[in-house]
Amino acid sequence: MIEIQRLEEERKSLRSEKERLGETFEMKLRRAQSLYETELTAAKMLYTKELEALRDHEDALKEELLARYILCIPEVLFRSTTMQL
Repeated sequence: MIEIQRLEEERKSLRSEKERLGETFEMKLRRAQSLYETELTAAKMLYTKELEALRDHEDALKEELLARYILCIPEVLFRSTTMQL
């Protein structure tokens, strides 16, 4: 009889420990999901900023190339006219 009571108490104790561990696992899982979502959002923001910076740099390079081309036109025209003389 005492053995049965001890086993029942042990079973109750194991059940409550199982429930506590389940709750702990669920809390850890929710926290891990939240951290993952936060990291993913941060990575997306960083990617967007880097992409924007690259596009700005590309535009600046295009403007510089166009400016150089425009500055070279008079020199090319001058050379072609002096060669004809």
